Amino acid sequence: MTDENDGTYTYKYTPDNEGKMSIAVILYNRYSVLGKYYNVASPPSGTAVVSNFSSSINYNWGASDITPGRSTYVSVIFEAYVKAPITGTVTFDFYVDNYGALSIDGTSLFSEMVNG
Repeated sequence: MTDENDGTYTYKYTPDNEGKMSIAVILYNRYSVLGKYYNVASPPSGTAVVSNFSSSINYNWGASDITPGRSTYVSVIFEAYVKAPITGTVTFDFYVDNYGALSIDGTSLFSEMVNG
């Protein structure tokens, strides 16, 4: 592995045979949820204006600014590595004010628009 000294690393691997393989890249960090914030109403698009790591997704912004100078018409994408049990169920609980959605590996599982 080569540290490029800019926050990125290069790792070269030569497979020993052809065929399908799985590759997982996991960011180990003391925080596990990456939030990318956008100055547009949902769905998020364009370039994130703020990104940060936190230990959970549990917010009530109220009237506070979510991104610099913006307390409304802001959207966020949270990305996390979830280690699911080998058997059993993983539960995601939502309280939605205006719009919320959940997708896993690009598959939309939940989308809700609420007037409120």
